[in-house]
Amino acid sequence: MSYTERLEAKGPRGEACIIVRTWTPLQSPNCSDQADRGLPVYRLGTGERLKPTENPGVFETLDRARQFKLR
Repeated sequence: MSYTERLEAKGPRGEACIIVRTWTPLQSPNCSDQADRGLPVYRLGTGERLKPTENPGVFETLDRARQFKLR
């Protein structure tokens, strides 16, 4: 079972985007604490994979072609 959270973001042309953050539990399937979750995976609502940057709240595509900023 994974945990999913939707984040509102702004794309490179100012368009509204949704970033989906998903965690998969590391220890037990019943974990409720964020510390028990694995590393998050970030994707656009369209499914394209993203990676976090050094600036918290900014994500970019794996090819670094586009950046998305949290609102």
